[in-house]
Amino acid sequence: MNDKSSISIPTVLASAGLAAIVSAIVVTIGVVGVELRHDDNVQSAAQPTVVNLGSQTSQQQSPGAPAQAAQPAPASESVAPAAAPAPAAGPIAPAAPTSTAAANPAALTAPQLLTKVQLIMNQNASRQSRADELQGGEQALTSVNQVAGLLNSAGATGFSYRVAQVTQSGNTLNGTLVMSLPGFGERTLPLSWVWTDNKWKLTNRSVCGVATYAQVKCSVAA
Repeated sequence: MNDKSSISIPTVLASAGLAAIVSAIVVTIGVVGVELRHDDNVQSAAQPTVVNLGSQTSQQQSPGAPAQAAQPAPASESVAPAAAPAPAAGPIAPAAPTSTAAANPAALTAPQLLTKVQLIMNQNASRQSRADELQGGEQALTSVNQVAGLLNSAGATGFSYRVAQVTQSGNTLNGTLVMSLPGFGERTLPLSWVWTDNKWKLTNRSVCGVATYAQVKCSVAA
């Protein structure tokens, strides 16, 4: 017969280990111009020639007949050659797309990142949607599920976590996961998200940091 007043050593050890695991659990998430040359070479106009009126012995005109005016010879005009048409400008190459949007995507706030963490830890949510929040996808989800399973089985009352101190460096977001458990105070762990596939995803390094902190083997390379 068991003595109800005796202390169960396995129970004590399990409780202590559970509290340590719960307090350690962390969830990570840059024209063509054409120059025309136009040479106007206009030759000097030829001087008009005077009509030969003949010698003084020529027969005089009949009285009353109008004198015939000397007509100047038509000037020889030189026409400047027409300027060659300008070559058609080739198509203007489109400007190279800038990488500003990719290199500096809009940062998320701490509450928005917390929502991502909560989705990843929710084992009742779609596995595909949870894996899509991780840089390592399905492979990284293996470690996350182990940590979430430990948390759920612990049933730690009062355990909570939040994301704080979010900063951005190009296509990376850095933050701090603050975990709280009554009687154990607060624990912190750095998390980071990387912009990939047009989305902020929890890095493999963060997943491994959480797994190691919770004494779980990491399923991806950090």
